[in-house]
Amino acid sequence: MKKNTISMLITALILFAAGFLLTVITLIYTSISKIDIYPGQSKTKPEIGNTVKTFGDMGYAQGDLLRKIELTSLVGSVDVLPTDGESRVEFENTDLNNLDTSFADGVLTVTESQPVGFMGLEVSAEHFGFNGLRQIFRWSNNAKTSKKITLYLNPNDFSTVLNVTSKVGDVKVRDIDCSEMYIVSAVGDITVDGCNLTSALNVKGDKADVFVRDCHYMQAAVNVTIGDVWALVTEHKTNLQTMLGSVTVITRNTKDDYQLRLSTTIGSISPFTFENDKKEFSLYSSSGSSLWCQTVLGSIKLREFDAEKYPQPDYDEYVDLLDLA
Repeated sequence: MKKNTISMLITALILFAAGFLLTVITLIYTSISKIDIYPGQSKTKPEIGNTVKTFGDMGYAQGDLLRKIELTSLVGSVDVLPTDGESRVEFENTDLNNLDTSFADGVLTVTESQPVGFMGLEVSAEHFGFNGLRQIFRWSNNAKTSKKITLYLNPNDFSTVLNVTSKVGDVKVRDIDCSEMYIVSAVGDITVDGCNLTSALNVKGDKADVFVRDCHYMQAAVNVTIGDVWALVTEHKTNLQTMLGSVTVITRNTKDDYQLRLSTTIGSISPFTFENDKKEFSLYSSSGSSLWCQTVLGSIKLREFDAEKYPQPDYDEYVDLLDLA
């Protein structure tokens, strides 16, 4: 290790130790003087537990217009599943003092209302941040890694717009019918499986692998900054983009059923059975379905679904999307 590097590490340790000592001294002084160094922040210990909230608990009544569901999770996984029973939200290992659920103006809202953090690192609906060494000396409101939110939707209650946002955690949406769907994950994988949308599917991930399988829509857009995109597509307009990662597409239709536009800056393109050694590939047809794939650093691969290898219904039950490629 170079001398300059060692000197920088020693300096950083000295500064950290000085900051820690100053924090301790400040804590002692403010405690004696009864000065609040956590203004606007709850100092109560988190109440970690499980609970269930029905749509009725949130203020929704049968017959009310439900035009949108907005669900925001700061830390933990989110599942959205259909149900024949009562529409509800189930919370596992969640800070029960940290939830905001409501229904107003046709919008059902489920939100973690306070930042989730540990040792000064903080995750809020707006950003990631460092909230200071003083946070070391208060109760941490850090959620358990096993924290989970599951939204169960009865199709009789809901068929419109679904918005799901997760800061840290995987998002899985399965077998949901609605008009539009917007899924966002800052850090965590996203899976959209077997959903039927009368309009658009939009998926966005900062650091995420995205899996889209057997969904029907008028148009779909997937945008990822860092991560791979896997998709089993059938029809209509599909736009798949990632900056740092690969795109793998399996189609249920033939290569003649799509207008194709594929592009990579650093990587390879393997379109169906075509020979290709360029960074761009286009194929035009009279079909109204289009497939656009783009990556900056990564490969693009297209394949037709092998119906003989994966016959129905065995494929649905036993084959993962990763196995198809």
